[in-house]
Amino acid sequence: MCLPCKISWQMGFKMDDVWYDITAHAKVNLCLQVLGKQEDGYHELLSFAGFTNFGDRLSVCIHTEDVFSVTGPFAKKLEAAGGDSLCRKAVALIREAGFNLPPLHIKLEKNIPLGGGLGGGSSDAAAMLRLIERDLLPKQIKNNQLHAIARKIGADVPVCLSPEWQIMTGSGTQTQPASLPHHASAPIYAVLANPQIHLSTPEIFARITRYSVSNLAQLEGFIATGALADIIAIGNDMAAPVIAQYPEIAALIDQLNTPHDGFLGAAMSGSGASCFVLTTNKGAAEKCCASLLAKNIWAQVTWLRG
Repeated sequence: MCLPCKISWQMGFKMDDVWYDITAHAKVNLCLQVLGKQEDGYHELLSFAGFTNFGDRLSVCIHTEDVFSVTGPFAKKLEAAGGDSLCRKAVALIREAGFNLPPLHIKLEKNIPLGGGLGGGSSDAAAMLRLIERDLLPKQIKNNQLHAIARKIGADVPVCLSPEWQIMTGSGTQTQPASLPHHASAPIYAVLANPQIHLSTPEIFARITRYSVSNLAQLEGFIATGALADIIAIGNDMAAPVIAQYPEIAALIDQLNTPHDGFLGAAMSGSGASCFVLTTNKGAAEKCCASLLAKNIWAQVTWLRG
């Protein structure tokens, strides 16, 4: 599948066999409050997000024309949905900003479920921006320029530019790096699970009629002490409308909430339908994942970064 426009050969670049690789890490929202609706139509949010070692993979090399190809377990679903438009949009916006980006062959290994609340498409776009800034146009793009382009692509893209612990505010585009104390930072294992349901984020937002009062001060206190269980207990305001439509997600969360030694908490991530459980017990995580897979629920064991 080729990009919509074939970009002609640009002077100053030489096509070679050098491939640049990067991971588009899956995002997990440990908590997510919807605080109200802004004048621009977007919702005011408060969330604490982390990133897993698991994710999609991007491989890019300079080519004679723009080519985009997809592999991986969710490749067919992505192609049926029209392809990774956010990744292509990242490339187009870099060029529109005046940067001399050569034609590229982009290979995407699609491992993150589509429409699953794990930031898959947004993380792909952010990884594409990071790779361009790091490998193809080194020292040419300023950080504020990269973030401005990320905001144009989508609300979740800025947070994915720095795949580490972050507080998200505003419509999600305002981010603040956060650090956990050493005793709470590693290793924290995660089981990601999705009952083969693809959700539309705008449709879920449209179903929200009640708004929360910001728990920012409380959230910052929990982060300072590494109280991940308390952070998860703040809740996800998008879970109620999702569960009302798909009660099987409630059943999945109940299964993930099975207590065990090392258990930290379980919840739905983002706008769903993907859910997660966090634990310090690797064996329990692997056992949980195997149980889910046996029930034809997509599941993945991984760990949280930094």
